[in-house]
Amino acid sequence: MRKLAVLVFVVVCSLPMIVFAQGRLSSDQIEEIARSVVFIGVLDDRGDLIGNGSGTILDSSGTILTNRHVAEAGLDYAIYMVDEVSRPPVLMYHAELIGVSPDADLAVLEIDRDERQRRLSRSDIADLDLPFFDIANIPRRIRVGDDVTFLGFPAIAEGSLVVTQGSISSVVEGQVAGEDIESIYLTDATIAGGNSGGLAVNGDGEFVGVPTFALVDDRAGGQLGGIVTAEAVEIVLSDTRENLISLEEWFEISAEQNQQANNGGNGGNNTAMSGGVALDCGRGLEFSNGVEFQVVQMRAGFTYTARVVGLDGFDPVVAVYESGTLRNGKCVDDSDEMQGYEINLPTTGRFRASRTDALITFDQRSGEGLKDMSITVGGVNDMAGDFVLLVEGMAVTEFDGFGDPFRVLVTPGVVGRGTPLFVYMLGINNRLDPLTYLHDGDGNVFTLDDGTEIFCDDAGDDRGCWGDAGTPDFNMNGFYVDRNQGRTLDADNFDAALLFPVDTFTDVTVDDPLIFDLAMTGAGGTLGEYMVIFQAGTQ
Repeated sequence: MRKLAVLVFVVVCSLPMIVFAQGRLSSDQIEEIARSVVFIGVLDDRGDLIGNGSGTILDSSGTILTNRHVAEAGLDYAIYMVDEVSRPPVLMYHAELIGVSPDADLAVLEIDRDERQRRLSRSDIADLDLPFFDIANIPRRIRVGDDVTFLGFPAIAEGSLVVTQGSISSVVEGQVAGEDIESIYLTDATIAGGNSGGLAVNGDGEFVGVPTFALVDDRAGGQLGGIVTAEAVEIVLSDTRENLISLEEWFEISAEQNQQANNGGNGGNNTAMSGGVALDCGRGLEFSNGVEFQVVQMRAGFTYTARVVGLDGFDPVVAVYESGTLRNGKCVDDSDEMQGYEINLPTTGRFRASRTDALITFDQRSGEGLKDMSITVGGVNDMAGDFVLLVEGMAVTEFDGFGDPFRVLVTPGVVGRGTPLFVYMLGINNRLDPLTYLHDGDGNVFTLDDGTEIFCDDAGDDRGCWGDAGTPDFNMNGFYVDRNQGRTLDADNFDAALLFPVDTFTDVTVDDPLIFDLAMTGAGGTLGEYMVIFQAGTQ
């Protein structure tokens, strides 16, 4: 989010210049083509910038082609255009989403308002007379080794129009709208975040496709870019009514596909075991496969934020209430504020949330100074899947005794799903050195029969962290999660993590779950704020 704020500042203040890489296109060709390539500011429901991408104007009335993954992050789209390629793009219009392709990573926008959000009439739109790129101008054949040039607005260039060049490295076949075609070109030309949805042309200025993704080999440092081919674009746009769908339909298709993959593809699932906490929140929000996380003796007078990110299409519902009752409770399904929220953990990699994920703010209103509070996560219509729960607002203080106690109730659905229970404790300030451990109910570190203590001080260090979380794969340096108010919480090697396999506890029932008692505290008596994160699954 901080990078986005910087990006807005740079665009408004008109600082960046166009960046050229040497290629076969002449400067005059680049000048002409660049006027049809736009910077797309992806906006939330408050009009705040939450992402960006590139797009290409397809006709004089303002039809814009971009990527589906650019469009699906927002509720509105600000269109910045280049008048002179040596100057920064300027906010000129706003656009609405016409539809997305379910088969290819493509979306179509249409300009419908001016820069001040004033709606344009049909005659106004017809008279826009915008510069555009004719995508019907397609090479007769594209072969491995052909030159390719990208035009777009990668975020690393902070608002600059960037031109890069490479060659076609490989061709991938796929199916679009029921036709078997060359659907993806791989290229050695650089694609960076923000380039997505831009324009790819050959050395003669003919349409090659839409830059879409990058494949990176972390070990060797190599990279290949992916282009949705001109042939795929041509099929998708041949009948927009037939080949484009709404975002809501796309989210439903994605969730259904992922659920089918999860139910059929996870060989570790025990389909005989399912179910968990059952809640009916009203308004059609009910589930019977909930996973309950208790914050034991939560202190009154503070506000907390709980976010739930569904992984691989899982659509979560989250409820917060007084443990053992449903008093002072609230329940949330979809949250627009989650659009663009991002996590990057050892067990998830970089993952961006969507508006189908959930956010809930709450406080402890029991009238008592301390009270157990429950945060329960279930799947919409008992959908099976994995999720990440992040709780912000916690702190280790001098009044906590052995630490903040948490309790996780492992039900048959958790066991049957087979996903290990992951626990993270990330310090928010440098004063706190996070320490988490499994305790015996009296605050003492739980000890196995062989004398091994189940605790973690520094994740990734087997001398100070039990089990798999003590392996180098769990070193937290370089990982992060987003926070409130657009901030980012960067993890480091002092943060803590624990991993608990759960698939062997097949004797649990809904009424008699397995209970993990956890404590969150500071090593060496350190104090400070922290975020606690749980990753689990249910079916």
